[in-house]
Amino acid sequence: MNKELESKFRHRIIALALAKGDCTVRALIDAMVEAGEIRSEKQAHATLRKWRRRGEYDYGVALDLGWLTDKGRWLAFAEGPIVFVDVPQNRSENQ
Repeated sequence: MNKELESKFRHRIIALALAKGDCTVRALIDAMVEAGEIRSEKQAHATLRKWRRRGEYDYGVALDLGWLTDKGRWLAFAEGPIVFVDVPQNRSENQ
């Protein structure tokens, strides 16, 4: 991912956390693939692994079901204002 898309991805993860809905990072990645913003989920997974190595992201069971750490959240807010749009709805609600 380029820096601009990476920043957008990080901001969307923040928006997910603040929305307190049922949406996950996995659903966000699926929405980005469907919208043509990224070619495959492998791009997002590579970014998440990079953030994990830097201490910006953590997860429990699955890489794409994780969260930003304090460092990751701080970086998101340092990059600019968080925009609360483009958060996909829970998959079961859309079907």
